[in-house]
Amino acid sequence: MVPKACPDCRSGRLYGHGTNGQTYRDTPIHGKTVQITVNRRRYRCQNCGKTLFDPIPDLDAKRLATSRLIAYVRANCFQEPFAVVARRVAMDEKTVRQIFGDYVEELESTIRFVTPRILGIGEIKIIGDYRAMITNIEHHTLFDMRESRKKPEPLAYFKTLRDKDRVEWVAMDMYHVYRQVVQATLPQARSTTRAEAGVQGFAFRNDKLVERNLLLLRATDHQCLY
Repeated sequence: MVPKACPDCRSGRLYGHGTNGQTYRDTPIHGKTVQITVNRRRYRCQNCGKTLFDPIPDLDAKRLATSRLIAYVRANCFQEPFAVVARRVAMDEKTVRQIFGDYVEELESTIRFVTPRILGIGEIKIIGDYRAMITNIEHHTLFDMRESRKKPEPLAYFKTLRDKDRVEWVAMDMYHVYRQVVQATLPQARSTTRAEAGVQGFAFRNDKLVERNLLLLRATDHQCLY
């Protein structure tokens, strides 16, 4: 496939400038890593002097990998650690993290998560550090997870939370930072600690009693609008 124009100056004045062999990683087969070598036609722009290769749709534009390998890495990173996926596809772990990070950015631009009416705040310890965990208690789902539970992290998060006026109740751990953050960013929401909710229970506007649901802060899915 011959490129139609220079990607830099948009000029169509291109001429052949030899060929170059490039090696691309592909999806593993029977536990073995796979590489594909492609002899690509090279072109030079007469207007600005930039060199470019003939476009191949099945090759990733950012990395020396096939598009199906990128899709493979994206899918498996949801189920396995980055290090495990990196070893299987013979990639650097940092590259695998970047591929997954790009995928997350794509998802965030196309998926809008519904802000919970009944929100839970807790934490989980991962790799030696406590991470703030935000949940949708009403639907028993994980809503988001932050890098740290230290005050600057949840404070910045809730200040920019979309549709935060939807939040009516917040159940949280007894960690004092959470209460300070909620008071500063969600003044309309009534709040309780998980201990208080578990022992006493409390009534919501629709007069339904929420009991053990307030203690359920683990989940595997998201509630979202597409």
